[in-house]
Amino acid sequence: MSFESLIKTVNLSGTCSLSKVEEVVTGLVLAKEDEDDVAVIEKLDELVKLVVSSSSIIGDDDSFHNLAVDFARNKFEQWALEVVKKGLDFFPLSTDLLADYIRYAIDSNDYAGCSEYYDRLLAIPKSQWSWRAFDFSIDYHLFLVKKEQGKGAGSENIATIRSLANDFQRYLPHDERGFFAEAVICREFPQSAEKSREEELSVLTNALMKVGVAPRCALRCAEIYKEQAKYPEAIQALKRCITDSSAQHFSLNLGYVYLLLVLCKFSLFLKEKADYDSSTIETLVLDMYNDCNIGKVLLTAEQQYRDKIRETIRILEISTGIEYSDA
Repeated sequence: MSFESLIKTVNLSGTCSLSKVEEVVTGLVLAKEDEDDVAVIEKLDELVKLVVSSSSIIGDDDSFHNLAVDFARNKFEQWALEVVKKGLDFFPLSTDLLADYIRYAIDSNDYAGCSEYYDRLLAIPKSQWSWRAFDFSIDYHLFLVKKEQGKGAGSENIATIRSLANDFQRYLPHDERGFFAEAVICREFPQSAEKSREEELSVLTNALMKVGVAPRCALRCAEIYKEQAKYPEAIQALKRCITDSSAQHFSLNLGYVYLLLVLCKFSLFLKEKADYDSSTIETLVLDMYNDCNIGKVLLTAEQQYRDKIRETIRILEISTGIEYSDA
């Protein structure tokens, strides 16, 4: 549907369909010639006003959330806030929309808005919270820690973050995000500086045992194991990450995952090469070349990562005499 057709339809029917608005927003964003395309921005502004002024809406709280995400993704956080606020007029107990408001208010440095909508969220039992409610509430308190740094409020907010992470795991035990949030806390605010990695890794490995699908926790485990030169453990975690990624619904940079897999296999190969016969060496090198091919396909924009893969391939070719093929 075109912008003009949508405006005409809403004016005639008096009803605004959020899915149609989202469709038009997507088309306008794709048509933008540059970041400051005035004509497109004016139309987007008119669409927000159309939604905000409508008393009859077709759509649920997810529809408001999806439309707000479209605006926020294109750095229109203020419009995202207006859409979410309108959604809360219709669905005042939607924990997703309350969480969305907190997230976009953080991005807009709207401290008062964060506080007001966080208080509204707290009035709802945590047993009814969505993952966004927990995740964005933790983001809010992390934001407060940084904002109040040096003013004495840090320890109180850190304690709240830990409590939220525990509640996250309690009420949504099959969601890795609660464990990942706790791992971030261990890294950012360790109870013991000497044991911060140990504490973080303990939380992450616990997640891998308890949660069926946990690609983010697996990836972070692999990064820590790689730092510790524990390459077999890192490789195992990366394979878990790749497997779990097929079942996850949020974005993960699989190209980066394959790069880490290549580097860990390469480091282990160099460490143990003297113990391998020629047949084993060929098998291992061809396996790494296959991972390199996948990584290069997935890493379309990250030139630095692609260069690292090429460097690894070249070293393998020279040191083993096994020619690389990207076919």
